Amino acid sequence: MELRGLGESVVPYLVKNVRMAIGSEEINARVGWALIEEVPFILGRLDIFDQFHVAFDNNARKVVFRR
Repeated sequence: MELRGLGESVVPYLVKNVRMAIGSEEINARVGWALIEEVPFILGRLDIFDQFHVAFDNNARKVVFRR
């Protein structure tokens, strides 16, 4: 698949269903990977943000997940 952003750039990506653990919780989630090196990993809203309250503490360099 391809994702279009601002401008004319196109990012090819693929999506897979994976079983993952967040703390002691195990869930099934769809995970997407960009197929180019210039794109950093991003945790998206689909499947993760629907199931957890996610708090980002940039100063402490910490992300907290709560059900």
